[in-house]
Order: sequence, then structure tokens, then C-alpha cells
Amino acid sequence: MQTCVTRKSFERCVSSVLAGVAGQRAFTSHADRLAYELVEAGTDVQNTPKKTAVLLHGLLGSKRNWRMFSKALANELSTLTESPWSIYLVDLRNHGDSSRREGFNPPHDLKATARDLRGFTAGVIQPVHRRGPDVILGHSLGGKVVLEYLKQAAGTREPGAPKQAWVLDSVPGTVPGDSCAVHGVLSSVKEIPLPIPSREWLYGFLRDKGYPEGLRQWLGTNLVPDSADGSKLTWQFEIGGAESMYNSYRENSYWSLLRRPPAGTEIFLVRASESELWTPRDLTELQSIKDAPQVCIH
Repeated sequence: MQTCVTRKSFERCVSSVLAGVAGQRAFTSHADRLAYELVEAGTDVQNTPKKTAVLLHGLLGSKRNWRMFSKALANELSTLTESPWSIYLVDLRNHGDSSRREGFNPPHDLKATARDLRGFTAGVIQPVHRRGPDVILGHSLGGKVVLEYLKQAAGTREPGAPKQAWVLDSVPGTVPGDSCAVHGVLSSVKEIPLPIPSREWLYGFLRDKGYPEGLRQWLGTNLVPDSADGSKLTWQFEIGGAESMYNSYRENSYWSLLRRPPAGTEIFLVRASESELWTPRDLTELQSIKDAPQVCIH
């Protein structure tokens, strides 16, 4: 059992495993609301259906964080499988372009977010490909949304569960409130008056709060114009809803799901080599599922 991988080696790992994905079943559809982008690679071949993947970002992220990665992954997958691939980059509720769309009512928790995803796969992917996604990948918050998605699909017995689910550096169990600095970041973001005058102003504010340059720069990528002339900026997320989603992330555990995964779905857990979120208790739980059917740990 491998216990962790670096981000650089992940693309090689995921490409080799996804290359074995085959066809999928269909399920009923309903309206979608989530904003998304589509990345495609490979040449359409007669009687060869496109293979599909859905990729979910983490807390305070968005689909655009994964554009370059998805393009490289789609190109490599299409070469490995000799089949065309479509990768759907999705903005979760309260994040990215979805944060400016109506219809996402409270509670803003994992259950509601997974229902959003079920609506998306049914309303967008199934009508085009006549089946659900072959693969679903989620990073951090998105990884736990993937696990809740699998739990809901198994509970309703509806067809369309993915052949593979990738959970990228997302702790499957509950997360202590003091285990990382996320709450501090959320509190600081809520203190910032809107609209924001400029990125430089934001960097100075966060520097005075003691946040490292990498985090300051990353938060700066989450700014979008708040006025017609672009002179003022605002967040591309809704901080109150995002905080509720993070609290739900902390409070929910999916170890039992991993001990008995849904039939027909392989689950791949990828733990980042420098992650500080995994406690000794989590590592003990991880060790306990190393021999679980349909679960692979990297």
C-alpha cells in the first residue's frame, strides 16, 4: 500500500488507472444549475463513445483552478485509451460562477451539494452521453462531495454510479476544528470590506494578518470585477455559504462507506505528501481499510 503521492506524480498515477474505464449505465435526468466548463481531447471514432469525467474543486476554489491540469489529463487519457475524453469542470454551489446563480437554497451542506451534482450529471451528461460519468474526481472539499454523491446514489439504488471515484487529499472522517488554519482564513475573508479596491490592497491586508505569500496570491486569484469598468473587485465565492459547506465537511464521516463501497465503483484515495490535515486517528482508519474491496490508497 502506498500512503501518499506528490501532486507531480498524481497525473501519471491517475492516467494509468483511468485508462481501464469502460462503458456505463444511464439514469433519469432533471434540471441542472451548476456552472461548468468542458475540456475535450481525442478524435471521435465511429461507434466509440466518449469517456467522461467530472472534476470538483476544493474550498474557495473554482473550475478555472483545474483548467491546465484537465487539459493535460484529457490529452494523456485520450492517447492511453485511444478514445476521446470529455472532462467537465464544475463550480460547486457558493463557488465560482455558480455563486452568482439562483436556486441554491440552504442548508449549504454536503448532502445538498451532492444533490446538486446528481442533478448536473443527470441533466447535462446523461442526455449527451446516454449514461452517467465514467469517473468523478474531487479535491479537498470536492473529494468529500464525491463520497456523499456515492452514498446518495447507493441509497436510492438509482443507476449511473461512476466506475471510478478519486478523492484527492480529502480526509474521509470528521475534522477537528483546530486541526488547520482554515477557520482563520475564513474569518479574515469575512472581515474584508467589499468591494475590494485592488489586488494590491488585498495582498497588503493579508500580509498584515500574517498570511504567507502563497496563500495571499491564491486568494487574489479568487477576485472578479464588481463594477462595469473593473475598477472594484469582489470574491468569486459566497463566503457565508462556503463556510457552511466547510463546517459540513468537518462534521461528516465516510469511513463506513469506504469499508463497504457501492457495488461497481472503485474508490481511489490520494493523500498529499505534505498535508497537515491527517491526524494519527485518520491514519489508523486509513490502515484499517487497506484491504477493503474496491478501495485503493495512494
